[in-house]
Amino acid sequence: MKGHFRASIVETGELQAVKSKTVLMPWLGWHYGRMKISKLVDEGTEVQIGDFLLELDNSSIVKYIREKEDELMLGQVELKRLQTKYHNAALQIKSRITAAKASYVL
Repeated sequence: MKGHFRASIVETGELQAVKSKTVLMPWLGWHYGRMKISKLVDEGTEVQIGDFLLELDNSSIVKYIREKEDELMLGQVELKRLQTKYHNAALQIKSRITAAKASYVL
């Protein structure tokens, strides 16, 4: 037979990137709960080093930081109270020692 030859081929499956890299999220600890992704770069977008790939919802981190700041403030207040208490106790002991010395001299 002479003439044009045409053939159609149908292929199914997935395309694989020529160069790809897996990006792992750092473990932030159990304090913050499960992190939620608020923004994500579109799939298939070519990115460069330094580009943002995703944005995490930081509300749980902000809440944790505020709680720790409150705890720190309460700890500092307690520290001041104890410093004042022990300073006063030291002054009382010094005055008792002075009174005891004076009593001994007499």
